[in-house]
Amino acid sequence: MTQYVFFGGTGRLGRAFLGAHQQWLAPSRNEVNITQWREVDRYLDAVRPTCVMHAAAVVGKQEAERDTVQTYKVNVEGTNNIAQACLRYGIRLVYISSVSVFDGSHGPYRETDTPIPAYFYGWTKLGGEIAVRMVGNSVIIRTDFFTPGEFKYSTVFIDHYSSKMSVSELVEAIDTIAASRLRGIIHVGRPRDTLYRLLEPYIPDIQGIRIQDSAMPDFPRDLSLDISLYQRLFTR
Repeated sequence: MTQYVFFGGTGRLGRAFLGAHQQWLAPSRNEVNITQWREVDRYLDAVRPTCVMHAAAVVGKQEAERDTVQTYKVNVEGTNNIAQACLRYGIRLVYISSVSVFDGSHGPYRETDTPIPAYFYGWTKLGGEIAVRMVGNSVIIRTDFFTPGEFKYSTVFIDHYSSKMSVSELVEAIDTIAASRLRGIIHVGRPRDTLYRLLEPYIPDIQGIRIQDSAMPDFPRDLSLDISLYQRLFTR
C-alpha cells in the first residue's frame, strides 16, 4: 500500500494537514528524532513511503535564538538527514520553507531572487533548502501562514507587506503541489497586501499599528512573495 509520511505533525501546519489527511503517517519525536540520521534512515527504510512532507522545525525568530545550537540541529541537520534518506531510497520530498529566507527589504520576492535572511531562523531554513536541493524529486514551498483561532497578537502592522495565508488555504495548496510532478522552488501565499488587510477579514477586532511606533522598529517592511508561478500552474 502506498504510504505517505509527515514530519512535524504536532505543529500548527501539521495538525491542520493531518486533520484532513488521516491516512498519512506522522511519527512523533519519540518515534523518530530527526537530528539522529540513523533513526530517520531506519524509519524510512522500513516504511518506504511514496512521499515525505517535512515541516518539523524550530519556528520563529525569538524561538530560534533561544537555543541556536538546537535550532541548527533540528532545522539544518534534521532536514539534511531526511533529505539524504529520501535521496537514498528514491522518495519524493516536499519541504516547507519560509519567507524568512529573505531580508524583507523589498518585495514581492520571486523564486529566482537570491535569498539573504535577516535572522538566524531564516538562515537555518535556507540551510534546509540547500540540503533538500540534493534530492532530484523534491519541491521547496516558501510560504507564510496563520491559524485564525490561534493568532496570538492583538495588533498587527499596517505598513508591513505580506503574502500570509490561512492554514486551511495552505493545506489545500500543499496537497495539490505534493501530488504534482513539480520540482524545485515555488512561492505560495495570497496576493501582496498589508498584513493588517490580510488578517482583518479573519480577525475583525484586530488593531493596526505602524512599524515605527512598535517595539520592533526594525521589522522587515516587505516579505511578500511573487506567487505568479503558483497561480499559473495550480489556479484558474
